[in-house]
Amino acid sequence: MTQNNDNVPLSKLFLQYQLFGYNIMAYLSKSLANATLGEIDHHAVNNIDGCYQKIIFPDQTSIRYTTWRNGRPFYIILFNPQNEYLFELDLSRLVCIENRFTWYLGIPTNPDSKKILTDTLEQVQLPFEYMAWVEAQKIMLKQGKVVFKEGFLFLEDNSWDELLEKLAVLVQAVMRKHNIANYG
Repeated sequence: MTQNNDNVPLSKLFLQYQLFGYNIMAYLSKSLANATLGEIDHHAVNNIDGCYQKIIFPDQTSIRYTTWRNGRPFYIILFNPQNEYLFELDLSRLVCIENRFTWYLGIPTNPDSKKILTDTLEQVQLPFEYMAWVEAQKIMLKQGKVVFKEGFLFLEDNSWDELLEKLAVLVQAVMRKHNIANYG
């Protein structure tokens, strides 16, 4: 069984979010041209620290399913060929209730990535119920409990297939905006 650094069995929620990430990575690798999906790094998974899996492109652009900012799990992050962070997706903000998904994306710090979201999604105040749900998830996933009050509505009450399709379109748009991996 996968365990954390304290050798305590991980929760079902933790394992569920681990699987969400692997499934997203598999879908992205199939839907993005010239993408190569790497093997799962079981050492990183078992230690809950580091990069769990990568998608690599010929120009060395990468999408990493990884921990981020002091070992917080479950981020999917786009890096350019110079290994500079361009865009992040925090899976702990993904809410799943009865196989329906709602996801408000955080506000990117990269100006080009923020422009993509501003041009394609609505920036809103997060609903109280959503914020409470995400805060509880973050605590259970050992990500702290900070939930910013604003974000971009990415999807609301959608199926898993709809989530994957929208995510692939978004990632392609971000890659085009940054002119990387032949998406320029």
